[in-house]
Amino acid sequence: NEKTIERVTSCDWPTEFGNFELFAYKDSIDNVVHFALVKGKIESDKPPLIRVHISNTLCDLTNSTRETCGLPLRNAIKRVAEEETGIVVILNQKEDSQVLIQRIEHCCRRDKGEDLPANPPTHDLRTHGLGAQILSDLGVHKMRVLSAPKKMHALSGFGLEVIDYVNDERKNDHSN
Repeated sequence: NEKTIERVTSCDWPTEFGNFELFAYKDSIDNVVHFALVKGKIESDKPPLIRVHISNTLCDLTNSTRETCGLPLRNAIKRVAEEETGIVVILNQKEDSQVLIQRIEHCCRRDKGEDLPANPPTHDLRTHGLGAQILSDLGVHKMRVLSAPKKMHALSGFGLEVIDYVNDERKNDHSN
């Protein structure tokens, strides 16, 4: 597996849910910066709770409850903050103004009853590879994933193993 990310900086990062360490990674293919919020000390004998979040400006900034937005980033950070150890990986995608407008129009058309897919496909195997590279760099081997169960191929190539899936019952909980 070719390494396409490089850790570029890190610092303490206070959030409304407590203190994390923020790591920034630069993607050599797309020249995009991705982030990892790390809670606690990652140790091999204690599988951390992991959430890999693909950024979506509309959903993340508005904390939208739309089904197409999935688990809000805020809720993922809150849930991981409740653990002794955990990581929220935030994968950025290039979103120019036209992409954002198309997403809004897509939602409006679905709201009016047009038969469109819930989410235009944006995730690919490379996305899994980016998240896996970041987790591997942070010393993760076994992990619990904050997500519905899904097949994630090639994680073993990065020395990663999912031992459990944790469902967040508070998907659209906007309380503090």
